[in-house]
Amino acid sequence: METVHLRATTLTLHSIAPSFDGKACDAYASHLLAEYGSETDIVPLTVTSDGNCFFNAVSVALFGTEDLAPHLRLRCAIYYILHTIATEIFSSLPHLKSEEEFQKEADRLLQKYRSVMTLCMM
Repeated sequence: METVHLRATTLTLHSIAPSFDGKACDAYASHLLAEYGSETDIVPLTVTSDGNCFFNAVSVALFGTEDLAPHLRLRCAIYYILHTIATEIFSSLPHLKSEEEFQKEADRLLQKYRSVMTLCMM
C-alpha cells in the first residue's frame, strides 16, 4: 500500500496491480498487434482524449483508472517548477563575486518565484 500526500489531499493506493475492468480495448491497436505478429497478451486500452492523454494513459497503466491523472500532472508540474528554480539559482552562483551580490541575486530570484513557490507549498 502506498500513501500519496499532497497538501490538500491524501490518497491511499491499495493495489499495486491495477484492475483494467471496464476499460475499452483499442480495436485498431489490437489489429496492429495481431498483424505484426505480437505473441504477447498485451491489451491496448483507450483513454480519454481530452488533451491529457499522456497523464490519463500513465494513470491507467499504474492504477487502472484515469482518476489520478490530475495528481500525476500536478506532481510533474511541481517537479519541473522546483527544478527550474534550483537550476537558475545554482547556475548563477559561480558569477557572484561578493556576499552582497549573492544576497541581491537571492532576493531577485525569491521575488521572481515567490508566487510559484507559494502555489507549490499549498
